[in-house]
Amino acid sequence: MRDVRLSIDLCTFNREDLLADTMAELIPLLAAEPALRRIILVNQGQPFRHPILTALHETRGIEVVYQPNRSGCGGFARTMIETLCAAAPVTHHLSMDDDILFGARVVQRAIHFFGQTTRDVGLGGLSTELEDRQCLHKAGAMVAKDRYYLPYEKGASLG
Repeated sequence: MRDVRLSIDLCTFNREDLLADTMAELIPLLAAEPALRRIILVNQGQPFRHPILTALHETRGIEVVYQPNRSGCGGFARTMIETLCAAAPVTHHLSMDDDILFGARVVQRAIHFFGQTTRDVGLGGLSTELEDRQCLHKAGAMVAKDRYYLPYEKGASLG
């Protein structure tokens, strides 16, 4: 079994309700899953008001970074810089948006998958539209020669 040390990042801009639900899933996992080493949350919006989010600075293993809005790209770049500069290195890094519905078992499955791999691989997941759960938002992607991501499937009906 391969050693897995995972960090997770989230980038947010004023979407507290969905983010709080995601953090409510991740906080117990951080305490229970030894492979999950760190969660980095970049807040590019207003100061948090939701009780789960205001208490994050007290949670071991979670780092909240405040910065001006630099779009998703700027927020995720900041999380990657924080990950690369951390004193404790990780083997894998998972990036997530703030506007998701999320279950902790997804992270556990990713950890198990990475533990079984024999070489370095990237792992992507599919997502459905929040507004229309029967519509596939994206299902995997490949990196084109110009480094843009090309989805395998987008907008397909799951009905």
